Amino acid sequence: MTGPDAATPTGAGVIPRALRHLFELIALAPPEFKYTVRAGYLEISNEQVQDLLNPSGAALPVRWRRERGFNVENLFVVECEVLDDCLAVLEEGLRNRTTAANALNERSPRSHSVLTVYIESEEVAGAEGGEGPPTQRFGTISFVDLAGAERVKESKATGEMLKESSNNNQSLLARDVPRIADEIGEWVENVAQTGRLPAAETGGQGGEG
Repeated sequence: MTGPDAATPTGAGVIPRALRHLFELIALAPPEFKYTVRAGYLEISNEQVQDLLNPSGAALPVRWRRERGFNVENLFVVECEVLDDCLAVLEEGLRNRTTAANALNERSPRSHSVLTVYIESEEVAGAEGGEGPPTQRFGTISFVDLAGAERVKESKATGEMLKESSNNNQSLLARDVPRIADEIGEWVENVAQTGRLPAAETGGQGGEG
């Protein structure tokens, strides 16, 4: 997901390349549009949600609200003015992510992780001779990195690592990947047909894409 060297175009993985493309698009936007980019990073370890930007804190609660859907409360979110800010968030999260050595991997991820990038655009009032309040749009991109399923006989995991392996292998997220992929496909098809984004992607108000 991150590649051997996130700072270089050739060594970067999916996440750094996507972040670089995002900021390239923002740089090409007309001057009347103002963009704000923020990022948060969490991991799911032993069925607990932990903030990778504030690893000393307690497990974070997950709530559901009608206007926002599922939301992780008290997640530390950083404003990113430039690409390097986003890459710093990525590097800090990777440094704090739960890993351990086993018979197969010196740095085996012991958790699922989710890097979420929040994007807000605002068109200044009267940019094209119009009047009224600025037009705002909201979007999110979530990069999910699943801990790989392990064969305990080969990894020789014991104790706490055995518990982590069991939770990762049996977790709902890992088990339901095909279903999640189907739901994403249905979401994309629905947006394509209706031209409208769900309320959770537009700050609580369904809007045109």
